[in-house]
Amino acid sequence: LAATRGCWALDRSSFDIESITSTLKSRPRSSLRSQQSQAGVLLPLCNPLSNPTPSVLFTLRSSKVGSHRGQVSFPGGRKEDADPDMAACAIRETEEEIGYPRDQIHVLGMFDECMSINNIAVTPVIGYLPNLDLSKLKMNDAETEEIFTVPIAELLDREKLSFQEYGERGTLPIFKARHPIWGLTGYILYNFLRDVMHAPFPKDLKKR
Repeated sequence: LAATRGCWALDRSSFDIESITSTLKSRPRSSLRSQQSQAGVLLPLCNPLSNPTPSVLFTLRSSKVGSHRGQVSFPGGRKEDADPDMAACAIRETEEEIGYPRDQIHVLGMFDECMSINNIAVTPVIGYLPNLDLSKLKMNDAETEEIFTVPIAELLDREKLSFQEYGERGTLPIFKARHPIWGLTGYILYNFLRDVMHAPFPKDLKKR
């Protein structure tokens, strides 16, 4: 795996949660300081019981939702008045979308805020889902069409990573997986793997 030893157990069969948490806490975090609508997404790290290797969980958005139909995303949604903070927002939305109990989600830290194409300030929350049994998740069919995981090893494979120009939005990464991971989800994932998991990805996508 193309990642530093600090983020993995010695046999690389699990995440080094303490190291990831420490990295998130110590690094400067970009904030938009925006008065725009806010949303929180959970970037869920896991070791699925069906395939116990360090992985990331994704959802495939339903064709019934109002935007980004059929695209890969992280669980999440807009902040509600009852949410005390963005972590609470992301955790609530995750439980609503995939049925994973919110009290079992371990929040490891916050990642860089970014602006969506719909002009919503999105805060990625990094979380760990222990004892993840995909067969026991209760998917919200109105929002989610599929729940799947991708091993970190595959996400770090440069042969499965490409880039595409999106006009004013610039160059964005695309991860080849069960379903292509691109857009804001791909952007957040790319930066997390590079800055927290220490993947050897270029900082400047134009000089990749």
